[in-house]
Amino acid sequence: MRPIILTDDVELEITVESRSENYMLTIDSTSNVLNTATKVWIKKADYNVKVIQRASFDFFETLRKKLLWGEDIRTYNQ
Repeated sequence: MRPIILTDDVELEITVESRSENYMLTIDSTSNVLNTATKVWIKKADYNVKVIQRASFDFFETLRKKLLWGEDIRTYNQ
């Protein structure tokens, strides 16, 4: 599985097909077990959230680390 980045105007509808009745969905480190009949819609929120950011924070370095950009995932070892 690889993460994807989309523009903020994209709305996704996700359905899961599986041999089992349930699947696990994890969002922001929170996991839920859902039935395969459950559809998931993903879209940009209608509100903004203000966050505090450290001066040493590098957004693109964080993306590289979390999305494993530049890593060979066949040999990546966490």
